[in-house]
Amino acid sequence: MYADISTLVVGLLIFISSLISLKLGLSVAIIEIISGVLAGNLGLKTEEWMIFLSGFGGIVLTFLAGAEIDTRLMKKKFRESFLIGLFSFLIPFIGGYLYAYYLAGWSLQASLITGIALSETSLAVVYSALVENNLSRTEVGKMLMAATFITNTGTALVLSILFARPSLYTFIFIAVSILVIIAATKFSHYVFDNPKLKNRVIARKSIVAYKDIIQGEVFSCENLTVKRPGTGINPMKWDSILGKTARRDFKKDEVIEI
Repeated sequence: MYADISTLVVGLLIFISSLISLKLGLSVAIIEIISGVLAGNLGLKTEEWMIFLSGFGGIVLTFLAGAEIDTRLMKKKFRESFLIGLFSFLIPFIGGYLYAYYLAGWSLQASLITGIALSETSLAVVYSALVENNLSRTEVGKMLMAATFITNTGTALVLSILFARPSLYTFIFIAVSILVIIAATKFSHYVFDNPKLKNRVIARKSIVAYKDIIQGEVFSCENLTVKRPGTGINPMKWDSILGKTARRDFKKDEVIEI
């Protein structure tokens, strides 16, 4: 009986959170987190299916967020992305640690964990917020995704350095990982640059306008995307299109012509 009631309550909270987010113009993920905190403190208990769905959904969102990271833009804007990610990790980490250790009087280990927890940034939440606001494919959105990736990397590294207990298997894992990375760097182009595999992945797709483009506007990652049908320019020519100027106006989703 309680499971049925909790399911109903969760469903209503999600629905109400969506309405509030539309009304206030805030990300629905933020409203849902606040609703969850309030409901949990008022006695709502989580069911096993909720834990499973939340874990699975988090994995899927994190994967989608990682797939959206533009490595070309990350290289081009590496300093900006790196500095944003570095300081978004360092400031909460140092601030949380200093407060917990010197003001709250917590132990060293507890203070370090506090700093690490506050420095963590949810890649999935950032991704969902960018998608809701149509920023995931813009240059700013992609830069924020790259910065979030750097923040999470810093959190994972510090957590491993401070609390990991290395063993023989740890060093074996590190050695194998290094060999895999070296091998992937040297030989991955045989897979990714294979014309047959490329054609299978991007078959029947063309470069199209992500939004309305006016004559004279420069083609960029902010105004182009890849969609079906495959009657236009092949996505394999993406890099050669960027930086060129539109010779006429293009409507959203219209196939690009040079």
